[in-house]
Amino acid sequence: MRIVLVTDRWMKRKSWKMTQIEALREELERQGHQTLLLSNWKKQKNGTALRGKRGVRSFQLYRRFGVIAAKPRDRVLQKAFEGADLIHFCSPFFLGRRGEEIARQMRIPTSASFFLNQTELPNVWDRWLQYWNDHFYSHFYRILCFDSSTSERLHTAGYQSVLSVAESVASWESFFEESIQDVQSHGYRPIHLTKFQQLFCPDLSKQKGHYFHRSGLRHLLSRLLTNCLAVLLFIINHIFFGFRVEGRRNLRKVSGGAVSIMNHMHPMDCTMVKVALMPRTLWYVSLSRNFTLPLVGWLIKALGAVSLPETAPELIAFQKQAVTVVEKGDIIHYYPEGMLSPYNVDVRPFYRGAFTVAAAAKAPIIPMTLIPKKTGLLRRLVTSKPNLVLRIGAPIYPDEGGSIRQRTDQLMEEAYLAVTGTMAKMKGTGRFYGLRKDD
Repeated sequence: MRIVLVTDRWMKRKSWKMTQIEALREELERQGHQTLLLSNWKKQKNGTALRGKRGVRSFQLYRRFGVIAAKPRDRVLQKAFEGADLIHFCSPFFLGRRGEEIARQMRIPTSASFFLNQTELPNVWDRWLQYWNDHFYSHFYRILCFDSSTSERLHTAGYQSVLSVAESVASWESFFEESIQDVQSHGYRPIHLTKFQQLFCPDLSKQKGHYFHRSGLRHLLSRLLTNCLAVLLFIINHIFFGFRVEGRRNLRKVSGGAVSIMNHMHPMDCTMVKVALMPRTLWYVSLSRNFTLPLVGWLIKALGAVSLPETAPELIAFQKQAVTVVEKGDIIHYYPEGMLSPYNVDVRPFYRGAFTVAAAAKAPIIPMTLIPKKTGLLRRLVTSKPNLVLRIGAPIYPDEGGSIRQRTDQLMEEAYLAVTGTMAKMKGTGRFYGLRKDD
């Protein structure tokens, strides 16, 4: 089993927590497990962490509890998490919080441990750290504690997770195996909303399984609103990101419903898809975490975003409703890579969801590729970021014969070749924007 340990608390001087993390890692390796320690500190023995300037982005902030505050780099986290069976978080701070988000996007099981000993716990429990801890640890089914007194204190404080006390290596191993089983069987634990988020974010529980439901009037108003916003968004994207659309003529070949796909490399690329496909009715498949952003959550919901379920029964119902929506003539947009990787020009393997819907509805796939291009001399004075060009490819239709699985495989293979082929052609020109190694 390959386990990645993530912590923000790693200093030169020895501490109780560092000793516990080292003991945990050494015992796991002694039992034959492969471990990787990922932290913000650049000097660690045995070279087990992704360290150096790739791991530390901005600054270091030392406080009483030994926390190193540095801006986590998504590409470093993604590289560290690849091929892992479990991601275990040892602290609820900046690296842990962003790492938990990326682990969910990569669909890797997660667990956490409460690394505060009994002498530290009373000092922080009544302060701002209580709120910080509550929000972070509510995302995990299981929490590992290193003494029974901490477990009892967490239980008294109202923690709903299963609290396990690490008494031996065997208990650690069973804890990790049960954590993996929890995520595989039940999906990830629903994201806990703070009181502030509950006031300024949409309530997804009101969907009650009707993900694409809108009344006739609401559907008309939503379409008018999104098309008006698309004009404004085109101006904003063109000014700030140098955005433009190519290959729009390929959309003339699509008269009914369809499924559109695109590589996910920018937080604003959903608005670019709307600009490219207007005035068609467009639905976005989005992670539930995006709806927890204050005010922004309402905006993406108004634009037609729907939350992707995380449990198997809900996902089956979601897929059936998506097929019905496509058959009625709407377009559903997927990011088949499953996660956002800013300005990453390497297209990751696709998931099957989008292509299963297209195969079941016998609808075409519209492959789109977001390409970063070099900016001109005048624009370089304003920003170092590249221009973004959305290139629309020719629609890919499923085979008439064969099973749904065979049509799904055919669509997924052809769509992946279309997106990677477009990116490869652009790399051969002198206008392509390449990333530096340390980005």
